[in-house]
Amino acid sequence: MYYIGCDLSLTGTGVVVIDENGNIIKEQLISTKSTQLIEVRIIEIWSKIRQIISEYPCVNIHIEGLSYGSKGASTLDLAGLNLFIRINLMIMDQKFTIIPPTVLKKFISGKGNIKKNIVLKEIYKKFGKDFSDDNLADAFVLSEISRNKDNK
Repeated sequence: MYYIGCDLSLTGTGVVVIDENGNIIKEQLISTKSTQLIEVRIIEIWSKIRQIISEYPCVNIHIEGLSYGSKGASTLDLAGLNLFIRINLMIMDQKFTIIPPTVLKKFISGKGNIKKNIVLKEIYKKFGKDFSDDNLADAFVLSEISRNKDNK
């Protein structure tokens, strides 16, 4: 059984796959170029996520939800990416759960409003895993939420 966490981003989508013991089986940072059309970037990200899902089947993928406090034009593009991924997961009959950023942070630290560097620190303290990229760190926490939920 595999557990997959996805932190969706146009600049660096983090995907982490862990096994039932919490061992990292795969971690991938999917980057796209801002010079590409948004549609091309979204399709490229989906293609790589779909490939990971086909290699590591799981019951339920956990995806970080959108931050409601974000502002600017890029939030529309990020919402488009999020929706595109979710629709395609549904077409594949792949179950997924959207985890709000505050729930992710509360799971790892006990508080829902911590900064990214604290997430990295808490992951190291609790799991002994060291991430230099916060997208991969968030994806790891999402995969742990999935594993934790499944093992209850």
